[in-house]
Amino acid sequence: MITIEIQEIKSPGHFFCREIDSETASLEHQHFLQLQEELNQVFNQEQTVQQSYIPSKGEICIAFRQKDRNWYRVRNEGVFARKYGQEACCYFVDKGGEAESISVRWLRKSPKKIPEAAFSDQRVLCIWCEGLDTGNSGRSFSGRKIMFEVG
Repeated sequence: MITIEIQEIKSPGHFFCREIDSETASLEHQHFLQLQEELNQVFNQEQTVQQSYIPSKGEICIAFRQKDRNWYRVRNEGVFARKYGQEACCYFVDKGGEAESISVRWLRKSPKKIPEAAFSDQRVLCIWCEGLDTGNSGRSFSGRKIMFEVG
């Protein structure tokens, strides 16, 4: 059983979700969490903290997200000037559908081994299937987290 979070609902039978941390996480999600941990270990080291980087448009690099204090793989969609310095429009390649502006001082060049890892887009299109057990009897559900029996 995996736990998912509903991110966007188009209709009751057409919605986007992503797997969230749980004791019964899929192997793919566990791999994503391991990659996330490795990024934080590498980029939280003091010698990498001061090495900012301005990537070219479309380039995959590493960005620090201040709201959760973690490092992520991002695709740079463009760098632009702001009142307090340059920022990049960053698409979080492992966080499906998320994008935000990040100061270039929080961007780092991606190590060679990191881009080789497959992207783990955590956002998935879901279309309701009859007989899918949500643990909530039938098609109705409340809140944003659902347990799904897979397999």
